[in-house]
Amino acid sequence: MPRLRSDVGLEMTMTWDRTRSKIDAVVSAVVGSLIAINITMGSGAILFAFHQPYAMWQKALGVVFFVWCVLTEGWFLIMVWKTILRNEHPSAVALAMQQPRLPGVLRPVASLWWLFQFLMAVVWGMVLSMFEKDMPAWAWAIVAVFISGFAYLTFGYLLLSITAFTKRHDVMARVWGWRGRWAIAHGLIVLATKVLIAPHVDLK
Repeated sequence: MPRLRSDVGLEMTMTWDRTRSKIDAVVSAVVGSLIAINITMGSGAILFAFHQPYAMWQKALGVVFFVWCVLTEGWFLIMVWKTILRNEHPSAVALAMQQPRLPGVLRPVASLWWLFQFLMAVVWGMVLSMFEKDMPAWAWAIVAVFISGFAYLTFGYLLLSITAFTKRHDVMARVWGWRGRWAIAHGLIVLATKVLIAPHVDLK
């Protein structure tokens, strides 16, 4: 009987872990999809703006940026949901490992591109701390929790930034293990900016 109870408990734990992993993957995919759509639409707006009476090099730059966004974010949108449907876990690691091998000259560009998306939340929080200095402490606590949660859900972007250069399994496993700590660190960085830097900066 004790063994039977142990088996049932183990099965329940495994079921909960699978469910939690699936929820985590789907929510992360939804957040990533919204980011990808917004970036692509934003690049389209920039392309439209550059087609106003600007210099030819500015128009060309707008076209290149739009094509880059469509290719990278389109690939992300397709592959993130393919990974979910294939039930690959952790989905963020599986997605990052499928990143196409880019020519050497494009690897730093791709790495910085994914890193930019990973850092968007913490940069937004730091900028907010400079402008909204009168927000109460409880509101800043909510902001810090939100940014930590956002960084947790978008951690896959950091993995994509790494696999632009290397797909070593030991590196990926080590970085994936930092997920929770990195997410908490993002919230703490925003709070530190609010307390230590924002009082000495006036951007208004």
